[in-house]
Amino acid sequence: MSAVTTPGFDGADPGMGAPTSRFRADSAAESARGAAVSTTESAAESVDLVAEFTVEPFVEGHPGPHVLAALAAAQTPGLQVDVGPFGTEVRGDSASVSDAIARVITSAMAQGATRVSIQVQRRSA
Repeated sequence: MSAVTTPGFDGADPGMGAPTSRFRADSAAESARGAAVSTTESAAESVDLVAEFTVEPFVEGHPGPHVLAALAAAQTPGLQVDVGPFGTEVRGDSASVSDAIARVITSAMAQGATRVSIQVQRRSA
């Protein structure tokens, strides 16, 4: 697994990092992938995850191309995707959810999103 970087920080200051002037979607995608998959987890020990995301700006009833791109990126065979009034929930195995969230971030930002907020938790049995 590659090193996980913190989006929005370039690591110049080893304590807190210095803000970068440009958002790096590849770093955010890498962070999402790294945060969701434990370094001790093997392919045989799949963990189920629930990820909820929101994409901004959002105008109720008129989703922009950045929102539609994120929704399309979340649609993956084997995942359950539920679109709600305040966010979209993605459920499935850790590898699939992590990959989907990485695509959500990259797609939304490429289409003009100003923010993608994500919560990830282990799915209750």
